[in-house]
Amino acid sequence: MNNLYNNILSYIILPIYDLLMGEDIYNQLSFLLKSQFWTKDEIINYQENKLHNLVTYSYFNVPFYTNIFNKIGLKPEDIRNLSDLQKLPILSKNDIRNGIRKGELIDKNANIKKFK
Repeated sequence: MNNLYNNILSYIILPIYDLLMGEDIYNQLSFLLKSQFWTKDEIINYQENKLHNLVTYSYFNVPFYTNIFNKIGLKPEDIRNLSDLQKLPILSKNDIRNGIRKGELIDKNANIKKFK
């Protein structure tokens, strides 16, 4: 009986809720149920892929990071795994404050009107 409730929740209620509320809980749940059984290599591969995507996106869409990368001669493809993170400079509070003040730490694609 418990399995029936889980199936109703997972395959009927969550997709409807997601559709009505503009959420993505069903897909996140599906991903977690699948990825919980990944091997260590699969987890590392996933993490490194996400890291590379984040660095690449930041480089092309956040002027602050574009400037930092260009200043030290780094390209997004130079950051592929966790050990490559040491290539990035450590930011100080002043770096972050200046980036915010200049508006360089905001994604160029962000809708500022939606900021709270």
